[in-house]
Parts: sequence; structure tokens; C-alpha cells
Amino acid sequence: MMRNLIIYILLSISFQLTWSNNELFDQGNDAYAEGNYREATRIYKQIIEDGQVSSELFYNLGNAFYKQQKVAESIYYYELALMIAPTNTSAKNNLLLAENRKVDEIEVSEASEFELQKENIIFALEQDQWAQLAITGSFLTLLFFIGFLFARKPSTKRISLTFSVLFLFLGFGFFVLANQQLKVIDSKRYAIVFAEEVDLLNEPNIRSNKSFTLHEGTKVKIEEEFKDFTKVRIANDNTAWIQSDKIKELKL
Repeated sequence: MMRNLIIYILLSISFQLTWSNNELFDQGNDAYAEGNYREATRIYKQIIEDGQVSSELFYNLGNAFYKQQKVAESIYYYELALMIAPTNTSAKNNLLLAENRKVDEIEVSEASEFELQKENIIFALEQDQWAQLAITGSFLTLLFFIGFLFARKPSTKRISLTFSVLFLFLGFGFFVLANQQLKVIDSKRYAIVFAEEVDLLNEPNIRSNKSFTLHEGTKVKIEEEFKDFTKVRIANDNTAWIQSDKIKELKL
């Protein structure tokens, strides 16, 4: 009885929080529609602080910052929107618009055709969608295996076993794709430069020689960290050290 009461209370709290944040999201959208972009930003960030995130929320927040001419912030939240939903076309298009406002134009080294095709397959669906398919495959595997155990006709047993094995392989394949997507995301730690202009150094100390200069909105890959410095790699494969407080890591 007490256990059921606790579950009910937790579900009620969860429902109330979700309803409250949906209401806040609508308020943020209303503020944005009225041109009150600062208020929309405040409301959207409040939802994030409550622990409720989505690709749509990050996309709207990116739009609110874009309207305020804040390049780094808009790029940052468009990137987060795409981390949750890589197929979010609106976020992709607006990210390109925001990137056009950057100062730095860095020539990107081309990825191999094999790598592109591999990532296209891995990111064809979102991670939770691959996971749901894996669970469905496992359920159907079990269902057909039970059918195999209780079937009396040899033909029915054969068909049930065939489908059980088929869904076993499919479920495992979907699980592998979900896991690979997670590994790709984890292996690629990226950050956005938030300083208007910052010098990158050859070594992790402020007295080191300058390697090159970056400006706000530039996306960098995090290689390693040492005290108050982070070694980063930019799109043309140049590496250097930057003060850690000048960048903001892209993470959910």
C-alpha cells in the first residue's frame, strides 16, 4: 500500500513538472512571437534548469539568441538541438545562417566516403529510436520463441523459430547501432568559443607563444585538458591550447 502511494506521488510530481514546463514553453513561444527575445531566452533557460530538454527547446533558444545578435550562444544551442535530433532540418539550416556571422572561416578537411556513409547509417535514427527498436526486436524474439516451444505442428515450429532468430539478429543489430551512436558522440567532445577574440597558445601557459587567434562561435574539438587550459583541434586539424573559460563544451 505504501509502495503504491509513493509511486503515485512520484508520478504526480513528474506530471505536474511536465505540465508546468509545457506551460512555460508556451509562454516562451509567446514572448518570442511578440519580439521579446530576452524574456523568451529567460523562460527557455528556466525549463532547461528544471531538467527538461528537447531538440525543439534548444532550437527555439538558439533562435532567441540569434535574434539578439549573439553568435556564440545561437550556434551553441543549434548544435545541442542537433545532438538530440541529428535530422532536425530547421536547426541545420539556422545553424548555417548563424555560422555566416562568424569571423573565422576555416577550411574543413573532408571526411572519407566510408566514414560519411557509416555515420549516415548510425545517425539515420536517434539513439532512443534505435533503442526502442532493439527492445521491440527482443520482445518479438521472445514471443516467437514461446510460439516455437508450444507449437505442435512441425511447420509452425519451423516458422516460429525462423522469426525468433531473425528478430534476435535484428534486435542485436539495433542495439549495436544505438551503442555505436553513443560511442561516436562520446568520442567527439566539441565546444564553442564564447570569447569575442582569443589567442590560442603553443603550450598550456599564458607566457607561451601565440599559435593563432579564434573568434566567438567557432567550433573546436576538445583533445585534452590541463589545469586551466584545454587543448583543442579546429576543423583544418591545427591544434593549440586555449584558456578553458573561453569555451563552452557541447554536452547535454
